[in-house]
Amino acid sequence: MAGADGEGTEAAGKLVTDLSRFSAALSKCGIHPGGPLRHFELLLGLNTMAGSPNNVDIVACHVLPGGASR
Repeated sequence: MAGADGEGTEAAGKLVTDLSRFSAALSKCGIHPGGPLRHFELLLGLNTMAGSPNNVDIVACHVLPGGASR
C-alpha cells in the first residue's frame, strides 16, 4: 500500500482501516469481503488541506488476474 506522497499513503491507510468503507469498496469491485483473498488495486483521488487528506474518493478498481490467492 502506497501513495504518490505522504498524504496519499495516509488516505490509503485510513481507507483500509475503516472496515465498513473498505468492505463497500471491495463489494463494488466484485470482491466479497468474506470470500477468498484476491489481489486488487484501488486508485484513490483526494484533495489535501493543510497537509492532511480529505475528500477521498475511489476512482477505479482493478482485480488482478490469477484468481484467488492462498
